[in-house]
Amino acid sequence: MDCLTKLSRHEEALEAAQKAASFFPDSSDVNLELAFALENVKRIAEAVEASRRAVHLNPESARCFRQHARIANRAGDPREARAAAEQARLLDPENAFTWFLEGRIACSEYDYAEAIRRFEQAISRSPESAEFHHHLGLALQYVGWWSEAADRHREALRLNPRRQSAAQDLLDALVIPLAQEGRQKEAKKTVDEYIDFYRSMPFSSVAEMSTQVNKALSYAHLSPAGLGYLEEALALVTERAARDREEAGNGPFHQLSLAETLSAQALCLGRLGSVVKCHAHIRSDARATAAS
Repeated sequence: MDCLTKLSRHEEALEAAQKAASFFPDSSDVNLELAFALENVKRIAEAVEASRRAVHLNPESARCFRQHARIANRAGDPREARAAAEQARLLDPENAFTWFLEGRIACSEYDYAEAIRRFEQAISRSPESAEFHHHLGLALQYVGWWSEAADRHREALRLNPRRQSAAQDLLDALVIPLAQEGRQKEAKKTVDEYIDFYRSMPFSSVAEMSTQVNKALSYAHLSPAGLGYLEEALALVTERAARDREEAGNGPFHQLSLAETLSAQALCLGRLGSVVKCHAHIRSDARATAAS
């Protein structure tokens, strides 16, 4: 089942999990695997039931409670999720992910002060987790502690330079407070510095960059300048598309890269109002994705 899941063959993984559950209905491990398989095909309510059975079958398993909490929270039931996460923590108080999960649940209930405390506990147990630092940064943003949030996003990027979402949230943490204070010139300068920083990172999605920069500019009330950034992004991504087309014959990875680049072109063109060209690139994107 695990191999099928890693290959993204989720329907086959679910079929295998269901068959295993028919043979071993009283196994907590089998029911937990069934919950994962159901979750992967977006059958979340059934996944909650399966993880709930796993907890019932093995009430001494912190792992069962932890995963049930995660799935219940995804299903939009923070009350059940919180109770399960608390039990997981009582069974295994040093597990960093349990503290992190409690932070996520607190965020879903808009209790950001509690989320900050839980994320800090998770980081104290696993300080090298980029994900933990990133989510702490988000919680700090929600309560308006922008400088502290930016520091956490920077730490997340130091630990994992490929965590693109942390780079995007770093821009928010830097620009929004300037915009709120009416410091538009400083906000514009920050965006310019951010673009140079973003281009130095291992990821290279120009479409994501242009989207995030445009978002930041709207916060800073500089939206007319966003047009120039989008035009520049389009030029860069068009150049990359030419390179990707030359390399597309080298295998699925390069074909997927071309698909991503064509999608970026479509995004930029769409935002610039070139609807006809945008549709043409979407069709090319679809063909490249199918080929990969």
